[in-house]
Amino acid sequence: MYDVPSVRPTALRNPWEILKSKALRDARNLWFLSKKKDRLKKGLKMKHKKIGDKYFIRIKKGDKIIQPLTEFLTKNKIDLAHFHGLGALLEVEIGFYSLKQKKYHLKKYKDIEAVCILGNVTLLNNKPFIHSHIVISNHKNHAYGGHFKEGIAAGTIEIVLTEIKGKISRKFNADTGLNLWDV
Repeated sequence: MYDVPSVRPTALRNPWEILKSKALRDARNLWFLSKKKDRLKKGLKMKHKKIGDKYFIRIKKGDKIIQPLTEFLTKNKIDLAHFHGLGALLEVEIGFYSLKQKKYHLKKYKDIEAVCILGNVTLLNNKPFIHSHIVISNHKNHAYGGHFKEGIAAGTIEIVLTEIKGKISRKFNADTGLNLWDV
C-alpha cells in the first residue's frame, strides 16, 4: 500500500505522541488524498430538489462541480437551461479566452469564495454542454473572474438551475474558434 516509515514506540514518552509523529501525519494525509480521489471518481455526489422548472442543487465538500453537473444534466435529460450559484472552493481553474490566439489562458486558485457562478446549458454533439463564468474572491476580498473550467467545492456550492423546454445546439465558428449558439 503506502511506504510509511516506522515509529519506535519505545522512543515516545506517551502513546499520544504518536498522533503528532510525522510518519502518522504522512500516512493519514495519503489516506485522505486517496479517499478524495475515490470520491471524485465516483461522481454524482450532489443532492438536489426540483420545484417547478427549477433544480436546487447542493454540491458537497470535496466534489467537483462542472463534471458532475454535466452528468446530472445527462441523467435528467436537460438540454436547455440557465443557472446561477455561489459557495466556496478548495480549488478552481478559471480562464480568459484570447480571440487573437483562439485559446484559453487558464489560472488556478485555491481556498477562495465563489461570489457568483453564471452559466447556460445547450447541446454540443447532442450532449449537454455547460458554458459558465465565475467571479471569485480571496481572503483579501480581491475579486477575479473568467471562464469557469472546473472547481472543487469547499463546504458547499449551491446552484439554482432553471430548465427551459426546447433545444439549442452549438456549432463551431471558425472566425472565433468557439462553439457558438446555432440560432
